[in-house]
Amino acid sequence: MAEKFTKLVGESRLYDLDFTDQKEIAAGETLTGTPTVTATPSGLTVGVPVLGGANKKVQVQISGGTANTAYLVLCTVGTNGGNTLQGCGTLYVATC
Repeated sequence: MAEKFTKLVGESRLYDLDFTDQKEIAAGETLTGTPTVTATPSGLTVGVPVLGGANKKVQVQISGGTANTAYLVLCTVGTNGGNTLQGCGTLYVATC
């Protein structure tokens, strides 16, 4: 999962972080437990992540940020097979 997203400074948006293509999920495992989502550098407001998409995605509300800044968003989540998966993406905060 290496995704790229863009949002405007004033937006608060729900993002789906999709793990469907990870080999463990493709083999039948599902996401479980409490995922964590962090963003660097600081400045974004990251909500409480939850499992979604038949436990193959992590959903998280993200708002704030500084205009013209790219943030690295990192998600860590477990599977029912005992694995720990991580996915990252870039969220670019833009202006009109």
